[in-house]
Amino acid sequence: MTKAELLRLVDEVAELADSKENKELQAWWDARQPGRFLYLIDPTIGMWSDILDFSLLDHYSDPITYAGNVLRIALYRFKEFGDIPLAKSVDINFSAPFESTLFGVDWILSEHIEPWLGREPAIAEKEDLDKMGMPDFYKSGLMPLAHRYYEELREVLPENFEVIFPGWRRSQFGVAWHIRGHNNLLMDIIDDQEFFHKLMGYVTDVAMDYCQKRADFLGREVEPTWLGNDEVNCPTVSPGMYENLILPYEIKFAEFLGGFTNWHSCGDTTPFLHMIDRIPGLQTGYCGPWNDMKKTAEVLGKTRPVYIGLNIVDDVLDADGAAQDKKIRQIKETCSDIVYWVRMGPMGTMNGPEADLPKIKEWVSRAQQANPDYPVRR
Repeated sequence: MTKAELLRLVDEVAELADSKENKELQAWWDARQPGRFLYLIDPTIGMWSDILDFSLLDHYSDPITYAGNVLRIALYRFKEFGDIPLAKSVDINFSAPFESTLFGVDWILSEHIEPWLGREPAIAEKEDLDKMGMPDFYKSGLMPLAHRYYEELREVLPENFEVIFPGWRRSQFGVAWHIRGHNNLLMDIIDDQEFFHKLMGYVTDVAMDYCQKRADFLGREVEPTWLGNDEVNCPTVSPGMYENLILPYEIKFAEFLGGFTNWHSCGDTTPFLHMIDRIPGLQTGYCGPWNDMKKTAEVLGKTRPVYIGLNIVDDVLDADGAAQDKKIRQIKETCSDIVYWVRMGPMGTMNGPEADLPKIKEWVSRAQQANPDYPVRR
C-alpha cells in the first residue's frame, strides 16, 4: 500500500467519523443505558486477512500497509456491520505474543493465521529466571518494530488521527504460562509454589515497568489496560488457585494502573466472579460463552457494563434464524437491568468468508430487528 492510498482511506474514515449516523451511534454507546442492546463483531486479524485479502506478513512488516489494513477493517465494520463507531485512530497491536517476546520468546508469522508464539519457553529451567533482568523498552522483543511503526505513522497520519502505542494487554499468569511453558508452570504450582510466586512477582514488576515507561514515552500518566486472561478458566485453574496464587498479583497491577478497562477470559469464570469483582478499578466485566450469564450479570453487572461473549459456532455460524433469535431474546431478558455489550469474537474463519460472512450478517440483521430504535441500519 502506498502513502497516497493510505491517505485516501484516512479521508474516508474522517468523513464518515464526522457523519450524523456515526455521531448517533457514538451517542448510543456513550449513554450506557441499562438494557440497551449493543454489539461488536470482532473477527481475529487472521480472519480479517481472509475477508479483505491481505497478507499478515506484509501487515506486520510495513507500517503503511498495517495502518491501511486497520482503516479498511474499520470501514468494513461500519459499513457492513454497523457495530461500533468509527474513530480517527490507528491502534498498533501485535496480538497475543507481544508481551512474551519481550522475554525472548519467538514470534511466528504466517500469511493468514494470527501471530503466535514459538515452542521454546524463555524460562525452561528455574535457574533461567535469575538471568532474565528487566526488558529494554526500546530493544527487547518486538519493541524496535513497535517504535518504528509508531514513529512512521505519527509522521504520515494527520494530527487529528491518534496513533496508539502498544499497551500491556496480557495477564501476568498468561505471560508466565507462555514464557515458562504451561506444563512447567502447572507443575511449579504443585511442587514449588515459592518459585511460582517469584516468577509471578517478576512478571508483575516487568508489566508495571513497561506501563510506566510507556507513559513516560507518551508524556502522560499510567492508565488502565485491558487484561487478556484466557489461561484463567475453570477447570484449568481452581477457585483456590486463582484466589491465592493469581488474584493478588492482578490486584497489585490494578492498583498501580488505577484499574483495568476489562478483565477478559473466553473460558468459564463463573466460580471466580466474586473474586474478579474485588479487583480495584475494574471498569467492565466479561461473560464468556460458557459462563452462567445470569450470575455474571448479577455479580459483575451491578456496578459496571458487561461484555456478553457469544458462542461463535452454536449461536451464529451453525445457528438457524430461530436459534439466533432465541439467543438474542435470552440475552435481552437476562441482562435487561444492566449495561451490556454483546461480543461476537474473537472469531476465526470456520468455513471460509464466503460461508461465514452471510451467517454473521444474518445475525446482525436479526439483532437490529430485535432493536427497532437502533441508530444504524445494515
